[in-house]
Amino acid sequence: MKVCTTKLPMMSFLKNSKNLDSYKKESINHRVAMCPRSGTKLIYKAQDSWFINIQEMKDRLLQENEGINWQPNHLKHGQFLKSVESAPDWCISRTRYWGTPMPIWMGTDVEGNEVDMKVFGSKAEIEAASGMTVTDLHRPFIDEITWKEGEITYTRLPEVLDVWMDSGSMPYAQMHYPFENKSPMESSYPADFIVEYIGQVRAWFYVMHVV
Repeated sequence: MKVCTTKLPMMSFLKNSKNLDSYKKESINHRVAMCPRSGTKLIYKAQDSWFINIQEMKDRLLQENEGINWQPNHLKHGQFLKSVESAPDWCISRTRYWGTPMPIWMGTDVEGNEVDMKVFGSKAEIEAASGMTVTDLHRPFIDEITWKEGEITYTRLPEVLDVWMDSGSMPYAQMHYPFENKSPMESSYPADFIVEYIGQVRAWFYVMHVV
């Protein structure tokens, strides 16, 4: 087990200045999460994230569930219905390197203020806006796509998508829809038959339903 000792500068200052003399002072030993690879401390903190507003579409999700032929049938108005009814907004951004990069470019002015945002739906749209050739949609290559429009510089957000976005997009991605196979995809949307184990009712089946 790794042991981590942390000395707080402010605490040392207060102790040396004798401003703590009228208060209780003690040392506390406690476990700290550590990275097993680097041995550095892991810190839990709040950070900005991107969400899908599930509450805004919840009525639609409940309505679409009525058109699904669930087997066993009790899942329709049982586990799946309850999962949708109680679902929170979906955090879809991750501060990781590997994954599907979020297709969002933020525009900043000369002072570094974010003044614009562009969201793209295809490689062709990115190339048209940037004037650059996209050789690979993954990091680090996609992060090299930057451009200027007047005084505004566009740079991709560093986050990647939650991997469940990939899973939920499977019916479309396997057909490369909407870029190819539009007719067969739309005639069998989204699938005739899907089979999996019970755990996917609240996981894969749910994210496919949302996407």
